[in-house]
Amino acid sequence: MLRTILIIGAASIVVAACTAGSGTGSGSGTGSDAPQPSSAPSPGSSGDPGTGGDNSLPASITDPIVADAAGRLGVDPSQVTIVSGHAETFSDGSLGCPEPGMMYTQALVDGYQVVVEANGARLDYRGSGPGQFRICKNP
Repeated sequence: MLRTILIIGAASIVVAACTAGSGTGSGSGTGSDAPQPSSAPSPGSSGDPGTGGDNSLPASITDPIVADAAGRLGVDPSQVTIVSGHAETFSDGSLGCPEPGMMYTQALVDGYQVVVEANGARLDYRGSGPGQFRICKNP
């Protein structure tokens, strides 16, 4: 009985190891859902009202940020301009924007930085996933 369990367990490990690296495409993907750097803008990012600059992030990242900025600044979302937006790997959980007295994960964190502008004010957003962002007050 024990021998059968060990054989089945070993076979499961072999199958899992063989299928973990398989998938579609060239195999150069990272396997994470984190935003990846891109030299080409995402579809719709260059012609949409309120966008500009070097935004290579998808709307699932930028739209909630634009809505948040509009609410904070008291303007219509169409008046919020994306100055820049890009994927970035930060050196720790502070996302490149540590706050005094806070402790952060000491590991690389895939995320993004989006800088927006409206009504003469500029806001620097940092995040690690869609809808997961905060404003960096002292970049």
